[in-house]
Amino acid sequence: MLAGIIAVVAVVMLVFSMSMPWYTVGEEYRDEEDPSEDRVRTWRVYLSLLPQSSDSEREQDNTTTTLTITSWMATAGTAASMVSLLFIGMAATSDKKSYVKIGSIFLIVGLIFAILAPLFFMVSFPRAILNDQYDGDKDNLPEDQDTPAESFFGSETSERWGGREVKESWGGGIGWFMSIIGGIILIPSLILVLLGGKKSQPTMRGSPYTQPQQRYQQPQQEQQYQQPQQQQQYRPPEQEQQYQQPQQQGQNEDRW
Repeated sequence: MLAGIIAVVAVVMLVFSMSMPWYTVGEEYRDEEDPSEDRVRTWRVYLSLLPQSSDSEREQDNTTTTLTITSWMATAGTAASMVSLLFIGMAATSDKKSYVKIGSIFLIVGLIFAILAPLFFMVSFPRAILNDQYDGDKDNLPEDQDTPAESFFGSETSERWGGREVKESWGGGIGWFMSIIGGIILIPSLILVLLGGKKSQPTMRGSPYTQPQQRYQQPQQEQQYQQPQQQQQYRPPEQEQQYQQPQQQGQNEDRW
């Protein structure tokens, strides 16, 4: 029961992560002379199963391919987790142990893809930005300045447009974090399912642990059958003594 509840929470997080941004880039413009000119802009990158154009200039050929691969991996993890939840529920309402095995297999597949998708995206997306914006050459990167092409998380402050201070920050979005958390939550659910499957296995008939009980029961049964026989063997002497006592009394009376 607890494993099913944990799996439900994980599946809900995985489903919602598909509709949330997986990558965000924010820019803050500060104007010390005129604070009213301060601006904040944010780019959000979403997953997509099919390649499609976006308003963000950071999504190009390599970045789009990375997003598409990540989308399919995240979808596979979510779908496998949902199927495992179905079999776990069927196993809780029936005596078929095969449901537990099938549910465990799908849960393992869902766990692998749920964790692998955000990790793959974290490693490959900066490289995709480097290939699209800087021709895949790190020598083309600006000196003494961090960029999204160098790290998945980061920030950089610089001066642009007539001395304005611009602070740029980038990193994983809400969907990326939800995917990782959902994958981690699946781990205790899998452990509980596997432990529950082992505890529910029935004991085998004719196991060596049941034989000593039969061996100790047989002497008890033999004693029960032997006791009546012993009682019958000792009854005739008691009866003979009862008949012999009157005869001895009669002999004594004749003597007198």
